[in-house]
Parts: sequence; structure tokens; C-alpha cells
Amino acid sequence: MCDASDYAIGAVLGQRKDGLVHVIDYASKVLNDAQRNYTTTEQELLAIVFAFDKFRSYLIGAKLMIVHKAPWFADIANFKCSDGVLRRCVSEEEGRGVLWNCHNSRYGGHFGGDRTAAKVLQSGFFWPTLFKDAKELVKSYNECQRTGNLPKRNAMPQNFILELELFDVWGIDFMGPFPTSYANKYILVAMDYVSKWVEAIATPTNDNKVVMNFLRKNIFSRFGVPRALISDGGSHFCNRPLEALLLRYGVKHKVATPYHP
Repeated sequence: MCDASDYAIGAVLGQRKDGLVHVIDYASKVLNDAQRNYTTTEQELLAIVFAFDKFRSYLIGAKLMIVHKAPWFADIANFKCSDGVLRRCVSEEEGRGVLWNCHNSRYGGHFGGDRTAAKVLQSGFFWPTLFKDAKELVKSYNECQRTGNLPKRNAMPQNFILELELFDVWGIDFMGPFPTSYANKYILVAMDYVSKWVEAIATPTNDNKVVMNFLRKNIFSRFGVPRALISDGGSHFCNRPLEALLLRYGVKHKVATPYHP
């Protein structure tokens, strides 16, 4: 008697006497990584080969009977084809069901014939007239024919996504006033929009001179001139000296909407 599982195979050698089977020997083996990838049929056949090899000295010259749990073993033994690989054939009714699910179900997407056939292949099914059947299904499906393709004339224009590099865009703002500490009451904070890198200084005032010096010493000289600077509409950011500085360096100043930076 032979049997196989996903991880091991086993065999029992017995002798029938007075209608009862008496066990002579047991044998088992753990499957290796390659054998675990075998199909169920191949693992079952591997168990038989293993039993023959293990009990060879008992079986030579003796009449024997193999007891196997698979009732279709005789069909497997007599199966013949060009490459010897067993395949499960998809019936016509099953093929229609597979096509319907790959086209009309919630995960189908109602795609065209070629795309629907590709989904069938991805699901692990194939038959010679697959692409032809898929196109016929799409042509005969009422809802798809009524909807058709969306006209490009009424489609919304696609806008290009702005590509940013590190330190291309900075956001800047004041925090405070806080209780005085070492003569400082405010914190000027700038953050890079891509890397989220933060630069900050403590300052006694929150005027435009502090902002201009901060940009020169902490941003422009260390990270290069950015493409844009985003701030709120406070007077320390929206003033002529700062606008002149940004214009000189070619930095675009963007003012954020209140409460929506």
C-alpha cells in the first residue's frame, strides 16, 4: 500500500493470509524541495517507485498487488501522449463560465476581447479557441455594446505632474511668540517639501530682515537656490525687500491660502 502527502510519502509491505493482511515492513520518506513541487499525481507515482525500490528484495520473483487510494490509477497507467504530462481539459461549459467571470464579474472589468483572454491566461486556463471565444463574448454582451468606448472629445485634459527634486521647494513660517529665552521670542522654520528636511533658528523678532538673512545663510548657501518658496501672507514674507531678493535669485514666491498651506 502506498500514499503521498505534500511533505512525505509512505508505503506498507504486507502479506494476505486467510483473508487478513499481515504487515511485514513500513517505509517512509520526507520529500525534498523539488519533489514538493510535484503535482499530486506525480507524488503518488513517486510513492510507488519508492516502495518498489525499498522492498525490492521481497518483491523480486513474487506476485504482488499494489493498493493505491486513487481509483483512477488504471487510467493514469494507460495514459499516453507526446510529452507524458497530465492535463485537465476545460469543457465547453466550463470555458463559458471562465470567460464570463473574467469579463462580467466584479473583478472582470468588462475589457475587450484580447484583454479578457489575457485575464483567462493569468487565471491558469487555456484552450485553442480562447481568443476567438473571448471576442465573441464581448461582441454579444449587451451592456458593453451599448456603452462602447468613451469618446476622447469629451475626456478631461490630462495635466502633467510637477516633478520636484530635493530642496526645490521650501515652506517657511514663524512660530511664536514664546516666553523670552536668551532674548529670543520666535522660531523661524523652513521645511523641504520633498525630503521633509527642517531648518530652524531662534530669533528675537519676526521681521523681513530675519527672513532674508535666514534664506541667505541657512538655505541658499547650504542647499542651493530653490525653485519656489511657499509662505503665508504675513507682512514679514510679503514685502518689497524680500520680493526683490527672490527676484534676484530667480525664486518663485507662492503665498498659501489661509488654513490650507
